Amino acid sequence: MNLKSEVSNMTSKLSEQRAELSDRADEVRRTVEDWGDRSRTFVRQNPGIALLGAFAVGFILAKAARHA
Repeated sequence: MNLKSEVSNMTSKLSEQRAELSDRADEVRRTVEDWGDRSRTFVRQNPGIALLGAFAVGFILAKAARHA
């Protein structure tokens, strides 16, 4: 193979990988947005449970930080 064809092959591979990475990034973005939407919906429908959960997580983190 000559240098020109190797560069062409590398360019096409990089282009394909960039497209795959872009697709994967879009998929991850949609997943994170879905988690956010689900979280907001849960908190709106169950504010008491959300507050108790937040308190419990804060309490556990405070205990862990005190003993660290």
